Amino acid sequence: MKKIIIQSVICFFIAVSFFAAEHTGSITLSSVAAFLSERMNREYSISELSALPETVRETVAAIPFSLSDVQETFGTGVQYGEPIDEKPLTETAMVYAVAGGTVSEVGSNEDIGNYIVISHGNEARSIYGNLSNIKVEEKERVKKGEIIGGYDKNAEKDFYYALNSFD
Repeated sequence: MKKIIIQSVICFFIAVSFFAAEHTGSITLSSVAAFLSERMNREYSISELSALPETVRETVAAIPFSLSDVQETFGTGVQYGEPIDEKPLTETAMVYAVAGGTVSEVGSNEDIGNYIVISHGNEARSIYGNLSNIKVEEKERVKKGEIIGGYDKNAEKDFYYALNSFD
């Protein structure tokens, strides 16, 4: 994980350097900056993304959407939210991501039923189980407080939640 963070930071500083160089009038750096700007603003098709090797897709999925997400995802002293409505208005309680991160696993097993695992960076992860519905997919980025699923109040098993944080 640290390697991805370092690579992301290096790429960010290189891109910023090229964009700054665009304003200095350097022809070579300006053309590189224009090339990078064009590629960063381009919309890619599903078929183009599918053709990428799995390692590239995993790396890109781990890069935060914006600089504000960097602190939320990888920063120290992350403030975690509440995972579920305490007093749901309907029979199904909404389940929320307690912090920003990437959905690393979605599945089902005998112990915790339908579940979601979200990686929050710095080896922190949250697990939500016994869900009646799941609204996210693996490798999807989520923000703190985003609805990721639901839990039926009348279910045979209690809502399962665990947070492993090593901050």
